[in-house]
Amino acid sequence: MSKNLLRRDVLAFGGGSVAGLLLTPVPWRLITDTALWSQNWSWIPKLGRGEIRTRYTHCPLCPAGCAAKVRCLEDQPLSLAGFAGDGALCRFGLTVHHLPYHPARLLETLGHGNPISGDEAAKQIGAAIAKRAAGERVAMLDLRPGRTTSWMYRMALAAVPDALYLTPSSAPANGVDLDRVQTILSFGVPVLDGWGSPGRVLARRDRFRLIQVEAAESRSVLLADLWLPARPGTENALVQALLGAATAARAASAMGLDAKSVEAAARMLAENGPALVLGDIAGAAALHAKFAAPLTSLREVPVPKEWSTAVPATALADAPDRSIRVLFIDESIPGDALPWSLIDRKLVPENRVIVTFACSRQGYARHADFALPAPVPGETVHEMTGSAASAASSYRIAGVLAPPPKGMVDPAAFLAAACGATLPEKAVEQRARAIHQAGRGQLVAYGTGAATPVKDVKFDDFYKTLNEGGRWEDDVSAIAANAAAPQPSPPALPPPVDADLPLTVVVADAERGPATPLMTKVYHESGLRQGSNQARLHPETARANGLEDGARAQLQTLCGRCDVRVKVDPGMMPGVVGMVEGPLMIDLCRGRSARAKVVRL
Repeated sequence: MSKNLLRRDVLAFGGGSVAGLLLTPVPWRLITDTALWSQNWSWIPKLGRGEIRTRYTHCPLCPAGCAAKVRCLEDQPLSLAGFAGDGALCRFGLTVHHLPYHPARLLETLGHGNPISGDEAAKQIGAAIAKRAAGERVAMLDLRPGRTTSWMYRMALAAVPDALYLTPSSAPANGVDLDRVQTILSFGVPVLDGWGSPGRVLARRDRFRLIQVEAAESRSVLLADLWLPARPGTENALVQALLGAATAARAASAMGLDAKSVEAAARMLAENGPALVLGDIAGAAALHAKFAAPLTSLREVPVPKEWSTAVPATALADAPDRSIRVLFIDESIPGDALPWSLIDRKLVPENRVIVTFACSRQGYARHADFALPAPVPGETVHEMTGSAASAASSYRIAGVLAPPPKGMVDPAAFLAAACGATLPEKAVEQRARAIHQAGRGQLVAYGTGAATPVKDVKFDDFYKTLNEGGRWEDDVSAIAANAAAPQPSPPALPPPVDADLPLTVVVADAERGPATPLMTKVYHESGLRQGSNQARLHPETARANGLEDGARAQLQTLCGRCDVRVKVDPGMMPGVVGMVEGPLMIDLCRGRSARAKVVRL
């Protein structure tokens, strides 16, 4: 072959290869990726060389605190994966170590929208606290109560007369014995898309049946045993039918369904108990009583006796209207967000000061006078005290994955300084010691899952295990009594259709944690996840409103309005607008649904 190989053959082969390469997507993809990397260099962690290590901890993004195995280069986290009893992480937990590099991260203190020094912000906030008039209060709204940080807030506020520590709700927490659940009736709760502890739920998926009542064709709908695409606002008709206060035909007519589907749901619940009802809906307690839901009463995780000086917790709804002059809001870690209109009514009309501890300018930081940059999850110690899929209280510690950058604010220390209070040192260790001294429950080791009674473990070993991925689990308390369940209310009828607001906006995609750079890129390029300003409409609804796919429009509700981009989706029910769960949806709906209309721009 070499004897007959001529120079023109080499040139022809080389030229053909170059031409063929140019006709493939390879060079153009490389150019695009190079441009993205060069323009977004600050997003990309700088990795060196070193030893590959493995750490065990917990994901801090939600109260579930799923066990996580962290692969690190020296002290730099590279990847997270589920392990031990939980077995899996949700899509947010898998990329929590990317949060420090998020392009929308708040890295400087803002005062009235402009960068200022932290000392100047503290000075102005302190002056507002000192100048409050008689009857005006200082308050902290904590979206994730129960943490040691929460108790530090309460102790700091004790130094200010009439200060309030506010939580989203005063409802007592219930645990769920998921091992005993045979059927789950879910009203819009994403049971198979990150609810509770994802690994625990998925590991038990073959033991329970799922009835999903939801207007949008969500991921949980696609994996459910039975889907009831009820018209929003008519769910209570199903409750009444299941309680025997209405016929299946009447409930189906109210919900816009076939009577056979309602009968199938009733039969599934009756033949496969105990059953669990999920969702904020009237009649849930009565259904739990009828179908013997395996609920437990969660006991409070012990705290040191020295913390008894802390101010009591108050639900936001119970705070006096127009009474708060200075409001602090901790939104540094995802929690139960509330509509701004519910918060605004608690503030004095004039000269009020709103301070947020935030990771970005989104959320409540949009309304804040001062936005203070807080460490993102993974940059400071966090604790989790239970999960919706657990029968008992628990305590987990999520350690630091990477140190926070300069300029970050410690929310508890800042509030204490503003209130003139002194906080205890090593508060997390103090709480762990209080749990150990209580002698309740068991210590579950990381990796092996071996459980040892707390009374048989020395404190040093107890605290070390907690910091290395172990967890404390309380003893399961008595099953909650069902005798006090409320009586069924009269059957619900379909809500009247407002001619000016003919549509219903609902949550069509759950957002339970901050998007990371990687997941943002994946979702945007694949279209797997809609943007926060994207409105999903059924083709018939879009045509009736003169809209097409990609059109710009304005979504209007009684609470407000916002500009949206239309996405035509046959998976949505006619007459329904699907939006992503988040700050925008919360402000527009004050919940999970509201009457609305869409107007073309």
